[in-house]
Amino acid sequence: MKKIAFMSIFSVILLLSGCVSIPLTDGGSIEISADGVTISPAEEDTETEDVTEVVVEDETPSTIEEKDPTEEENAPEKSEVVNEVDVEVKEQEQENTIEPDEVEGLGGCANEFYLLENRLPKGFPIPPCTYIRHLEILEDDEENERIIIANYDTPGSIEEETEVYKTFFEDAGYSFTVNSQTEKKSELAISGKGIEMTMNSSQTEEDTITMQIAYNETPIQQYEITKSIINHTGNGYGKCSDEFYTALGILTDDFPLPECAKIKFLQIKNHDSAIQAVVIYEVNRYWTEEFDVYENYIKDNNFLVIKNEGIATYGELEFEKGDILVSLTNTKMGMEKTETHINITENIDE
Repeated sequence: MKKIAFMSIFSVILLLSGCVSIPLTDGGSIEISADGVTISPAEEDTETEDVTEVVVEDETPSTIEEKDPTEEENAPEKSEVVNEVDVEVKEQEQENTIEPDEVEGLGGCANEFYLLENRLPKGFPIPPCTYIRHLEILEDDEENERIIIANYDTPGSIEEETEVYKTFFEDAGYSFTVNSQTEKKSELAISGKGIEMTMNSSQTEEDTITMQIAYNETPIQQYEITKSIINHTGNGYGKCSDEFYTALGILTDDFPLPECAKIKFLQIKNHDSAIQAVVIYEVNRYWTEEFDVYENYIKDNNFLVIKNEGIATYGELEFEKGDILVSLTNTKMGMEKTETHINITENIDE
């Protein structure tokens, strides 16, 4: 009853006065009105404000006072910096999708140039992007031997170039002999570190030499798969050998060459109007299964079939793929081993 009486009296006072102020012990007050309850804190004196300012100044690094205000005005906002980083990342991602011959650092030479350069002794003095007219690579697993034959032209004179090669092989720790040397021809024989090599140079023009290389390597050196223009594909870098991607580049990307097929022999002949190539590879599959793959490939693409024959141990196909004439044989080497020979002639209209 007392509580109800008190509330009634309080309500009457509130109605009569319109506002009630109740002081607090810390100097503040509670204001009660028809609009509601308001708490008014105590006012701080000037000394407290000064102390607060001093504390803030002590916590603030002195370097802020010395900073040029124009630097902060001209500095890019955080979002702008993030956007710049995003742009750089996107540009880098775009570079990864560019064709290999446009990617900085990968170069734009023919695959056969890189293949030859990477198989000869490291640092061999062959001019960059030399046009390789003829290249053969044979890997004989039974003899554990790799044979390379290459023909290309290089600028210079017989005397100058012979000295260049002699210096290179001597510095690299190989033995060499000059079997013969005239103003028009020279023959250099090199040996050591598991290789035998001959280099025949012929002065064909005043400032041009035709170089013929015969390289023999025992045992076969196994090369690590590295990122290069040869294995650069639309899905990044491949995991197969340089010989495989070089062969696939000649045959075109859609050719049903088994992934990472072991290339036993690769021959490339470049002419002004045509490219001729031979690819021999080995795969662990029945020869009839391999033969069916190519028959279906020809059928699916409506290529002109010139020859389609097969007997108990091998099958032979010949067809036209646009400007490319392909002759292909699958030979049984074992119950589940097939050797495939592919001959390609590509005619290029001038």
